[in-house]
Amino acid sequence: MIIDVLKQFSSIIRNYQIDKFRTFESAHEIIGKIVFIDNSELIFRDYLFSDSIRKYSFHWQRDSECVIRWDNAPHHQEVVTFPHHKHSGNVEQISDSEPMTLKKTLTFISAKLNEFMGHHT
Repeated sequence: MIIDVLKQFSSIIRNYQIDKFRTFESAHEIIGKIVFIDNSELIFRDYLFSDSIRKYSFHWQRDSECVIRWDNAPHHQEVVTFPHHKHSGNVEQISDSEPMTLKKTLTFISAKLNEFMGHHT
């Protein structure tokens, strides 16, 4: 459940909002935003359709500028992990990515925030 995942990362989360949460049969739709302790934000969308097709976007930004966005929109056929890929920074730097979940994304961000906070305390 999404709340359990958010609780696991409560040490780095300042607040969050769930804008849409629907489940129907084996499908779900989750849209929300998380604000972290450094005021960066994660805007996320995760859809699992009843035919088991999944579409997602996890957009981590700081001061409205993209840090990393992971998604599986089928528009970068050049990546080995197509359709899964990530965008790094505001300049379109596209690279391979494993399929992401909210938990994997928060694990990555947690490590980066802890690294950053550890070097700047």
